[in-house]
Amino acid sequence: MAWLLTPGHLPSFHPVLAASLGVKPRVAALGEQPAYQGPVHCIATIVRTEGLAGLYRGASAMLLRDVPGYCLYFIPYVFLSDWITPDAHAGPSPCAVWLAGGMAGAISWGTATPMDVVKSRLQADGVYVNKYKGVLDCISQSYQKEGLKVFFRGITVNAVRGFPMSAAMFLGYELSLQAIRGDHVVTSP
Repeated sequence: MAWLLTPGHLPSFHPVLAASLGVKPRVAALGEQPAYQGPVHCIATIVRTEGLAGLYRGASAMLLRDVPGYCLYFIPYVFLSDWITPDAHAGPSPCAVWLAGGMAGAISWGTATPMDVVKSRLQADGVYVNKYKGVLDCISQSYQKEGLKVFFRGITVNAVRGFPMSAAMFLGYELSLQAIRGDHVVTSP
């Protein structure tokens, strides 16, 4: 049976097992079927093997990521757009909205990254091997094995990605509000 665990013979549908054993899975050969044949098959398989709770794996970590993350999304946006907007103007200019929205997105994703790492680990856990007992166990094991830096993997990418995405979202939001309210005042950027 030891030959089954060599990199050339490890089935391609066992990525978690391969990662925990430290071997690289081979590329799926022509004719091999993936573990899931689509989203409906994936959902059905998870419900059949783990029950409805399997569909919500990582939900508690996601709440712990999103609640503070969204607080640090809207609050900085309001403060920054008010700070950037001169007192003489009734509302923020598109440039102020864009800048405040971008900064708010970068701040939000920067602070949400540690729990996003935990959420992703919990969601990937349990496919073939249960590694974590819950959020605190995942945090503890991750810290013990990889140190504090593990919680900040991808923070730069998240913050850089969050800036233009949030800038566009807040600009779209503010321009939509102006259109709905009938505020057709043209403000210079």
